[in-house]
Amino acid sequence: MSADAEATGSAPLTVCIDFKNPHAWLAVPPTLALAQTLGIAVDWLPRIVAPIERPTPPGPDDDRGTLHRRYRAEYAVRDIGRYAAVHGLTLRGLHRRPDTRLASLGLLWVRRGGPEAAQRYMTALFTGHFEEALELEDPAALRAVVEACGGDGAAFEAYTAGEGPTELDALQATLAERGVFTVPTYLVGGERFVGRAHLPLIREMLEQQAPGAH
Repeated sequence: MSADAEATGSAPLTVCIDFKNPHAWLAVPPTLALAQTLGIAVDWLPRIVAPIERPTPPGPDDDRGTLHRRYRAEYAVRDIGRYAAVHGLTLRGLHRRPDTRLASLGLLWVRRGGPEAAQRYMTALFTGHFEEALELEDPAALRAVVEACGGDGAAFEAYTAGEGPTELDALQATLAERGVFTVPTYLVGGERFVGRAHLPLIREMLEQQAPGAH
């Protein structure tokens, strides 16, 4: 089944992520904990979005709107730091702007090997990126991660030069049609939830969908 077909919601829990986005990374630990509790696999899909907003330096002519945007961006950075500490995650370079297309292609390729391979790949890329130990645009580095997750590195390179970009573009179009414009976005059946704050409700929905649920 193609990635864009699976994005229509055939998996019990689908999560859309972008490897440069710290909010997506912060959503991974509680999402995996929920999946383990319920005994389900998570289907991770790449959704390429804009970088988070960088706080602007103060200026003598700042108006109310400029101040509001700066305070909001500064608060977001502090909030990310608080949650990163809770989960024991390192998050550096929050406002870097790498092109995540190649990393996204890697996720599409590796997930063909099953949810465990996709989870290993995703965790390796998020960890490497936010610890500033891996460049998301480095083909050699991504091939090494693919191979570490059990994938065929040469086949992955052929995929990125062949049908991969078309598949990725089709997936992005499908997710846009479903209203997925930021990450993390959760897809549960026909419902869409933005942000990890919805995990308690998502848990209730998944429990109700489980075999034998009343």
